Amino acid sequence: MVSAITTAVNGLNNASKQLEISAKQIASASTNTGNQTQPPVDVEKALINTNIESYNFKADLKVIQAADDNFKSLLDIKT
Repeated sequence: MVSAITTAVNGLNNASKQLEISAKQIASASTNTGNQTQPPVDVEKALINTNIESYNFKADLKVIQAADDNFKSLLDIKT
């Protein structure tokens, strides 16, 4: 149960990092018009990645919630 929570927390951290990267890409795309020093940003890909990572984040939260529910059930059995 603890390993499930650890894995989920790692997933939350990864999703958060990826969301930050996508957000920076989207923001830089709006300020990078005509700038030849930076490569063009694929805004569509960044938006898709934002959606994917939001689903990953929600899934990891569900894992933590399920592990918490299981732990509470075990405590109820013990008492």
